[in-house]
Amino acid sequence: MTASSLVPRSAAVEAALPLLLKQLKLARFRSHWQPLAQQAETEGWSPCQFLHALCEQECDHRLVARRQRLLRDAHLPWQKGLDGFDQQQIEAKHCLQSWKKDRQWPTSCKN
Repeated sequence: MTASSLVPRSAAVEAALPLLLKQLKLARFRSHWQPLAQQAETEGWSPCQFLHALCEQECDHRLVARRQRLLRDAHLPWQKGLDGFDQQQIEAKHCLQSWKKDRQWPTSCKN
């Protein structure tokens, strides 16, 4: 048996590839391999360049999904805008910190 007889024909590959990628849980590969393959053909990419681009997209997608999952699982409160921010708490805390640093501040009569 030769190596060329083991490789399926192009139409069979295109039909089977989405199923294989789904089985391997490579969602980004499955949704982006065809447009990227066309771009690779028109630009004359090597197979390594094509595979690198696909892997890069998959890694980026997984990183974004991981961050979103971790933020969701952390149950952090929603970020608020500055319009509802109480500035007086910060000013009071700042005055208290500066007073702790310089204990002569109350007796110096300087503001």
